[in-house]
Amino acid sequence: MNQEETPKNNQNQLSLISLILAGVLAIILILFLQKAVFDLNAYINPIIIDNPDPVEQNEKEFLFNSEIFRKKLQEPDLKMDSKGFFSKDKVYYKQNQEKPYLIYKIIIYACLVIPFFIASFILYKIKNNNSRIKPILLAFLGASLWMLLKLFFLAADFVATQYENISSYLILLFLAAIFGYLIYKNQTRYQQKK
Repeated sequence: MNQEETPKNNQNQLSLISLILAGVLAIILILFLQKAVFDLNAYINPIIIDNPDPVEQNEKEFLFNSEIFRKKLQEPDLKMDSKGFFSKDKVYYKQNQEKPYLIYKIIIYACLVIPFFIASFILYKIKNNNSRIKPILLAFLGASLWMLLKLFFLAADFVATQYENISSYLILLFLAAIFGYLIYKNQTRYQQKK
């Protein structure tokens, strides 16, 4: 009986190299999704200003470090959103339209990330027993969970900054739900030990 169980256990094991490559694939997928979300936001979001400066593109590159160009971009009327810390991709919108810009951004983000998460989760549940593609599915599921978590924090930040009174209630409800769940799980384990 133990001999029959051993091949099944070996079949479900994953190699270390496969897990490392799956981690690299997850990072690549996260970067891809971030770029896709940013580009989709820049293309679809109606609040974004196409060209905040009437200077031509060739002159922009030349004037990028100049004081005039920096002052033009630091006008209190314009706000900037960038793709990431090291990215040169930026979008501009008017400061008085920050709330609609963020709403559009969150909706666009959700429209891309939630279907990706659902598809990754369904594929993982269906093909979980196939050990050859399991690392790939783990990478997709990990990337989609990361993006979903980022969407949650983006929405939480929006609620906290735009609706300060509501955000305190939501935070307290969220904490109450977490502690209620922890109490329930602890009590269930305690009852099982008896």
